Amino acid sequence: MGRKKRALPMAQIVEDYESGMKVSDLVEKYGISKPVLYERLREEGVEIGDRKRGAKWRDLPTEQIVGEYESGMTLQELGEWYGVSVKTIRSRLKEAGVQIRNRGMKVGSELKDNKDRDSRIKERYQRGLSMATVGEEFGISRERVRQILKKQKVETRGNGWRNHKQQQENRG
Repeated sequence: MGRKKRALPMAQIVEDYESGMKVSDLVEKYGISKPVLYERLREEGVEIGDRKRGAKWRDLPTEQIVGEYESGMTLQELGEWYGVSVKTIRSRLKEAGVQIRNRGMKVGSELKDNKDRDSRIKERYQRGLSMATVGEEFGISRERVRQILKKQKVETRGNGWRNHKQQQENRG
């Protein structure tokens, strides 16, 4: 004889699940394990996995998101606007066949080829500009400049004002 099933408020659990509540939140709220949750939902006739991450996922206006992304909005901005994660926005765009931009790349940028951009970054840094200054010019962070230089095996200068005078001369 098997274990007796604990009485659960299944109508409320089904409602919460179908409204998009996270599984992790459901198991915590009702004090049950994931396997028990899934078993009981199936017993109630709920198709597991068809909700594709809840109501928010289904209700996203994909065509509008694609248009906004292609006009220049970032994944982060879109996620914040629609109240979903960056991962959700990225998944929607990929499903729609949209090519995801690299982080930091602006729409319409003349630097479409990262190799070209990276060689120009290397050249500017070797002329004496700081990583921060180069980053500002290319719309990327100082840390990203450092990573690009490291990838290209460029020996970097130390931090500080040692090269400040040289940088001022090279800017002009």
